[in-house]
Amino acid sequence: MKKRMTFMLSAVALFVMVVGSVKFLQVNLNEPFPNIGTFDIVFLRNVLIYFNGETKRKVVSRVLSVVPSGGWLLIGHSESLHGVNDSVHAVAPSIYRKP
Repeated sequence: MKKRMTFMLSAVALFVMVVGSVKFLQVNLNEPFPNIGTFDIVFLRNVLIYFNGETKRKVVSRVLSVVPSGGWLLIGHSESLHGVNDSVHAVAPSIYRKP
């Protein structure tokens, strides 16, 4: 019982730490971003499939402008950056890292 309680308290403490450092924002991907800072990881899952080639290039460029070197971009499994942007490296299907 004591081990379980310790685990539960540790999990709650970890959750509180993570929630305090996560930002959830709503921005228009087709407009220049406001001053939103930088993000180590961006989840852009199942978004690009709705855009044409030129719009995909612009959106990905905007998103990558707020991702620092070493940061991550995750897109949907049905999406690809092939022919859209070559400034990031594919680490696995739908997972890209900015050098």
